[in-house]
This record gives sequence, C-alpha cells and structure tokens, in this order.
Amino acid sequence: MKSNTAANIFLLLFFLIFMTLLISFARASTFDELWMGRVARPPSDGVASRFNDKLLARQRYGKVGEILCAHRTEGFDRVLVVTNINNGKSVDCPVRDRGPFWNGRVIDLYPAVDKAIGCDGLCNVTVRRKGFE
Repeated sequence: MKSNTAANIFLLLFFLIFMTLLISFARASTFDELWMGRVARPPSDGVASRFNDKLLARQRYGKVGEILCAHRTEGFDRVLVVTNINNGKSVDCPVRDRGPFWNGRVIDLYPAVDKAIGCDGLCNVTVRRKGFE
C-alpha cells in the first residue's frame, strides 16, 4: 500500500515539473494565446485580395463601406493592422470571416479596407495583430 502511494506521489511530482518546464518556454500573455500556440501571430507578409461576400461567417451580413477582413486562423473580432507595403497606408480591421482560400494569399479585405489602403484588387501587405506591431 505504501509503495503504491509513493509511486502516485512520484508521478504527480514528475507531471508538475514536466508541465512547468513545458509552459515556461512559451511566452504568451493570455491563456488563449498559449492554448492555441499562436504567440504574437500573425506577423505575416503576403498578398491581400478583395472579397465581396454579403453573407459572412456566423450568419452575419456585411454592410457596404464596413471595415472588416477575412483570415484563416485568427479569432473572430480580433483586430489586425493591415499595411500596404507599396504606399505605407494602414488600417485597423476586425476579422469577421474565414478566408482566403487561394494559395499564396494571406488575408481577404472588404472593399472599404481595400480602398482605404490604396489597393486595387491584389496588393502586397503586412498583417500584424493590433498591439504587436
């Protein structure tokens, strides 16, 4: 009986030390960032494209002139700073949809965002999380 208790204590201590070491290497400010494994992501550079969907994710309709974008992995309502590399114009836009689903594209922009950063359909952009730029 005593050896079984000692083994359980040893396993518990081993597990706690293992988890402490595992977590100490991740530098995340919130549990969401730690759990999803996305610390300060994106920063990414790539091609942005325009999308014109009326019906967005979560059965929500987009309005004309609304500032929003679509990203594959970022959470909904997360604000991203999208900067046009060619002219330096930038816009803060919340993620409200999923996409782009074309190879080589980083983000889809609603027409109002596309116009605000001086993009004409396709352009080279940098994408950063607001607060990490």
